Amino acid sequence: MSNVIQFPTSERLKQVIDEKIERVIDEDEQIEIQKEECVELAHYCFQLMSQAIAGNEFIDGFDDMDFLDETKPVMRDMSVIINLLAATFYRHKGLVHPFQEDLDDANIKLDELVGGPSDDQYDAKLEAEIDKLLNETDELLKECEENDID
Repeated sequence: MSNVIQFPTSERLKQVIDEKIERVIDEDEQIEIQKEECVELAHYCFQLMSQAIAGNEFIDGFDDMDFLDETKPVMRDMSVIINLLAATFYRHKGLVHPFQEDLDDANIKLDELVGGPSDDQYDAKLEAEIDKLLNETDELLKECEENDID
């Protein structure tokens, strides 16, 4: 028995766990990098719009717009626009942004202004709302089951 070599299971297990943690961290870092790139792109679009509006020689009345003046409503408007742009870029990358639902609602409103939304859009919105309610119900049921003591 003294010549049996012990297999280093605990060492190998630790190594596998460390590798998995590293992989998860790498994925999270990659997602954060993508989010930062989306926000940077939205800010770049803002800079382009701001320069185009301030430097416009053909249309009068907009050269005094200051998107950075917090006392003016246009600053708040532009802040929303930047976040909507970021939400669009997030969606393109397959990421979730809280303003994506607002984009979907705005699309339905635009369709109504142009000539009415299609039934598919209403159906998709209704399905999304039903799914949301079902998920909330499932979560409540799980919570009730966990808290239920016999």
